[in-house]
Amino acid sequence: MTPHPICSLAIVTPTLGRSLWLPETAAGVRAVVAGIPHSHVLVAPHDRTSALAERWPDCTVFPETSAGVYGAINGGAAGGDGWRWMTWINDDDRLLF
Repeated sequence: MTPHPICSLAIVTPTLGRSLWLPETAAGVRAVVAGIPHSHVLVAPHDRTSALAERWPDCTVFPETSAGVYGAINGGAAGGDGWRWMTWINDDDRLLF
C-alpha cells in the first residue's frame, strides 16, 4: 500500500477490481487532473489491492474497511491527509471534458 501523498485534490474510486471500465475511469481522471496536485485513490477488497496497485502504480490503493460503495468512499477519504478537496468517481464512469 502506497502512502497517500500531500495533494490539493483526492479522487476516490470504489471498485471491486473487476470493472471493464476502470481503465477508462483511471485514464479520464489522469487527463482531467493533469498538472494539478492530486491523488487518485482506489478502494477495493483486500484480495484485489495488490493487482490494482501493480496495474495502476500512479494511484494509491487502499483495502476497503467497511462494506458498500459509501463505506469505500469514506475509507478512501479518511485514509489520506493533506488534501483540500475530495470527490469520487465510480469504477464504471467516464470522466470527460
